[in-house]
Amino acid sequence: MPQPPRRSSTALLLTLAAFVSNLHFYLPVFVFYIQQRGLTLSEINTLQFVPLLTIAFFELPTGVFGDRFGRRRSVALGMICIGFSEACMLIAHAFWQFVLLQLVLGIGFAFISGSMTALLVDSIPLGDTHEAAVKQALGRLGAATRVGGVLSFALASALFPDTHEWRYFWPIVATAGAWFASAAVVTLVRESRQTLTKTVTRSTTLSLLRGGWRDLRHNPALRRIVALSVLSNPLDFYWIVIYQPVLARSNVPPAWFGLALAVGSLLAAVVENNAERIERFLPRRSGLQLLLLLPAALYVALALPHAPIVAVGLFVLHKGILYAAAPLLGAYTHAELNPESRATALSMISLLSTAYQAAIGLPLGLLVERSLSAWCLAVAAIIALSTLTLPLRKGPHEPDS
Repeated sequence: MPQPPRRSSTALLLTLAAFVSNLHFYLPVFVFYIQQRGLTLSEINTLQFVPLLTIAFFELPTGVFGDRFGRRRSVALGMICIGFSEACMLIAHAFWQFVLLQLVLGIGFAFISGSMTALLVDSIPLGDTHEAAVKQALGRLGAATRVGGVLSFALASALFPDTHEWRYFWPIVATAGAWFASAAVVTLVRESRQTLTKTVTRSTTLSLLRGGWRDLRHNPALRRIVALSVLSNPLDFYWIVIYQPVLARSNVPPAWFGLALAVGSLLAAVVENNAERIERFLPRRSGLQLLLLLPAALYVALALPHAPIVAVGLFVLHKGILYAAAPLLGAYTHAELNPESRATALSMISLLSTAYQAAIGLPLGLLVERSLSAWCLAVAAIIALSTLTLPLRKGPHEPDS
């Protein structure tokens, strides 16, 4: 049995930063806040499209920035951008103002994308148990993200017995402050001198791009993993907007929203932290497919109105398993990448995923105004089709059977 990975100070600090940055105190009811500023549900769905497009545009430049000038700098800068965007939510009223804030948000996520996990993976010693260690470390990072959400979402239930606009001021301030605090934590990370020195002194922007493209072009196993990761994405970026009217349709009181999101996030933390253990009990192909198909099945269940307690229960379960397969897919991806151009390659992969989500968001945005049920069923069909038609034939570095 593989031994647990050694916990480096880098891994601990990044896990702490992930926890703090996900203290989002008004997320469970943010749609109602923006609606009170005069935006329609279709416009709010369009706002989710804006950062996706921005991330797609900035993925490669920020990935190269992380590889050339330091992944720690890239992550900290991204967190500062997001904190600024959150703080300005207090003064935004017009649609175009919210669009600008989403642009800044997207730039921030682009700086974090790739560099965050590259920093984490670089801190894990190489050896026979490296792949298992990466799975566990990524699982812990995801779990820390969920736990941060649990605490803040649970508190949101107390902060928002109703959704009057005046109740949002301090939760927004606290959310912005959490992002700034997480950036401060990241500045304490000691980036691997060996990785940073090699990258800065020997790698040019062009060589990093070539290295990342070479990883994708000449590695069939990596291409298949990436295709599955991209096309089976559960579209959480859009779901965070849609679930609120879905629950409201089932007459769920606003005070329940934060508690439901908190319990769901707690379940997600447990599931993601144990994803590697789940895989041990099932064949790799079957275990991964199961974790990818469960969100699709629950999208189908949530397509119809239910009694409030049933709707909340289904939502909690759905939230808990939405990204259960992410640590496994992430570990398989990292196992196929060149460490020297890791952040650039990850940004290329994230670019593909973001472009896909942005492209599919437009027709889904038109669909949501017509029918919430049709939106849920459409997403379920997309996830199920991609999962069943793109199974992993083998694991990374494993011989064909």
